[in-house]
Amino acid sequence: MKYIRFYLYGYILYIKAEQAETPKEWAHFIPNDDSLIVVSRGKFENSKEFGVIKKVIET
Repeated sequence: MKYIRFYLYGYILYIKAEQAETPKEWAHFIPNDDSLIVVSRGKFENSKEFGVIKKVIET
């Protein structure tokens, strides 16, 4: 899965950069309507999301 990473004032924003289906682990981060996107702040390496991204990259 290809993502583009943006660093914005202490936040990291990931935008999917391909047409492939989003992994199930990420489904709850994607709004189904015009609602806001979930924002996480803190040390990324200690987050649950880091493990998910690491698995996606390794496969």
